[in-house]
Amino acid sequence: MSSTPPYPQPHGDDPHSLALEAFVQLSEAVGLQTDVHALARQAIHVLCTHFPGGSAAYYERDGNLWKMRVWSDDLGEDIVRQLTEGVTDRLPGIAAVLRERQAVFADVWNPEAQQIRGSESYDMAASVPLIVAGQVRGVLGLGVRGSQAWQEHDKALVRAVGRSLTLALERAYHVQALDEERLALATFVTYTEAVGTEMDVDSVAQHAMTVLSARFPHGSCAYYELDGQVWRARAWTGDMRSDVLAMIQAGVPADLPLFARASQAKAPLFVDAWNSREEGVEVTDEYGAGAAYPLVHEQHVTGLLAVGLRDTREWSERDKALVRAVGRSLTLALERAKQAETLKSQASELEARTKALEGFAQLTRDLSLNTDPYALVRRAQQLAVTLLPDGFALYYEPEGSLWRLKAQVGSLGSSSLQAIIDRGLSFEETRNLLLPWTRQEPYYQDAYDHATDGVAHLTASVQSTACLPVLVAGEPRGVFAFALNRARVWSRVDKVTLESVVHNLGLALERTQSLAELAEERRKLAAANEELEAFSYSVSHDLRTPVRHITSFAGLLRNSLRGQGDDKTERYLDVIDQAVRRMDTLIEAMLNLARTSRLPLRLVVVDLDALVAAVRADLEMEFVDRDVEWLVQPLPLVMGDHDTLRLVLMNLLSNALKYTRDKSVARIEVWAQDAAGESRVFVRDNGAGFDPQYGHKLFSVFQRLHRAEEFEGVGVGLANVRRIVERHGGRVWAEGRPSRGATFGFSLPKHR
Repeated sequence: MSSTPPYPQPHGDDPHSLALEAFVQLSEAVGLQTDVHALARQAIHVLCTHFPGGSAAYYERDGNLWKMRVWSDDLGEDIVRQLTEGVTDRLPGIAAVLRERQAVFADVWNPEAQQIRGSESYDMAASVPLIVAGQVRGVLGLGVRGSQAWQEHDKALVRAVGRSLTLALERAYHVQALDEERLALATFVTYTEAVGTEMDVDSVAQHAMTVLSARFPHGSCAYYELDGQVWRARAWTGDMRSDVLAMIQAGVPADLPLFARASQAKAPLFVDAWNSREEGVEVTDEYGAGAAYPLVHEQHVTGLLAVGLRDTREWSERDKALVRAVGRSLTLALERAKQAETLKSQASELEARTKALEGFAQLTRDLSLNTDPYALVRRAQQLAVTLLPDGFALYYEPEGSLWRLKAQVGSLGSSSLQAIIDRGLSFEETRNLLLPWTRQEPYYQDAYDHATDGVAHLTASVQSTACLPVLVAGEPRGVFAFALNRARVWSRVDKVTLESVVHNLGLALERTQSLAELAEERRKLAAANEELEAFSYSVSHDLRTPVRHITSFAGLLRNSLRGQGDDKTERYLDVIDQAVRRMDTLIEAMLNLARTSRLPLRLVVVDLDALVAAVRADLEMEFVDRDVEWLVQPLPLVMGDHDTLRLVLMNLLSNALKYTRDKSVARIEVWAQDAAGESRVFVRDNGAGFDPQYGHKLFSVFQRLHRAEEFEGVGVGLANVRRIVERHGGRVWAEGRPSRGATFGFSLPKHR
């Protein structure tokens, strides 16, 4: 910070000529000079030469203040003291250029409004913003005495000087940025070589201390991490006073002004003229300048790098660049270390999961051999004890007001404690079991509270516990308790291991429960079907006797009335005959349906081509007067019962012939498709079709979609088809449209 020295005066005394020659000198210097303050002194000389009664100054931002860095030598001491200490953005001259972002000229100077003491002698003023990279980096100010208003040529000169100084400032900033980049690169290379492949965070930070202490032999450096509400030093240089070292080891408050500001901004903060009292750390009174660099990882400040300088009260740009470079390098190194820690933790977690899954792979295979749920629990307990040795596993379920032990692996080490557990624990008082049961989440105790379960006098050997609810179909079934006889902080890997074991146990129990429920439902269904089929067979068989009686007595009645009855009597007897025949047909259909369900299937290789040909030959004998176009494609060999599959094809093909009787030429297609795990057979006709909204009724007993007057039948044939196909493990379906034909299909599983 300095006033401008006297410059050599050119020949002649015309101010305009002098100013023009000084401006030429400034323009030449801009192309060669990189020292912004030196160029600012030349710019001030140009202005003061052009305005003999004027004063000029150059300002730069320093934190929240604008401080005068260079000024003309005619400024009074009071004004110099005010402006070098700094003014805020609210100062009218500064605020105007920040708002307008262009030169501002005031024809009338108001010292009271401008808030600058000792400036009463000025009549008008001007301020020019120096904008670099979109930001106002500096301000050139001018006060003029003895003038009444700004002339355009005067404004043009002020703007030209401002542009020249802006170009110089831009060039200086570019040079500074290049210097910082070179320094950052050199520092990064040096630091990277020092750090090498080190993965320990404290070692990485200590390497950073070595680099910084070499650069700042009269300074102190430390690396901090947040510990609760304090920043605690983890690494430091060895030149600190004992009281300072004791303070940073104990931890400094998180709201320490320097640390708080840097953490909030997530950007480095440099403080000149360090004031230990204002900063809240009076023991640091030996330092003249301080800095804090926040280490940001995933948008969070994970550490702080702090530097204090004893031999200076002002940070140079070069020193700032070095701190930034080391800070960036330290951030990268710490990120790498944290990533390595994360990968290591993930690898351990993956290994634990793999071990748990390998154990449960065997447990899943055990399901086919053992459906005892408590055997599965014991298997899970054995797995947990294997993965986390030195402990024992207990499994409880609530019964009334007590927790009952259902399975145990490992010894409790106390017969008295075992006896109490065997008798049952209080449901409400055993909080180690109650909390995970009610919250449906694991409950871990790194240090077991012996008052937790009301048996403190017997659990002295228990040091750590983990209790996890076993959920089956989303509902708690029991509590899986694991205890250790040595102290252990439950790590993430431990928790993943136990939670994987218990989660898979819940799935295994759920599957076992589902298998038991499914087996019971199948047993009930099979019993019901057997009873229904027996009933159908019995009823159908028993109905034949009264039907025969009706037929016999109707015949006797007809014979006794021969020649004596009238036409009405004959019609009544005909109706009885028709009804009896209809009833006999229904009874025969029911008997066939019952027989189909009761007869055992004899699985053999069936040639569907030969079977369709045989059925077709039988049907053609019945419909010899019909014009039928058969389109039969090659059909596969299948595994099935020959006789029942013949019934399936007989029903489907006879239905196709029946429902195409109104067509002049009936077209019947038969083909097959090969699908994954099954063979599909189709029968299509061009007959009457059906309404698809009622298609679900087609395969039900006694369900028909056409009137008996249109097409004969009792509605049992397709029900028989469905039952036969399903007994083979297949399925049936149908598609159709009224008057546009129908397609019936069925599938049969492939057998190796």
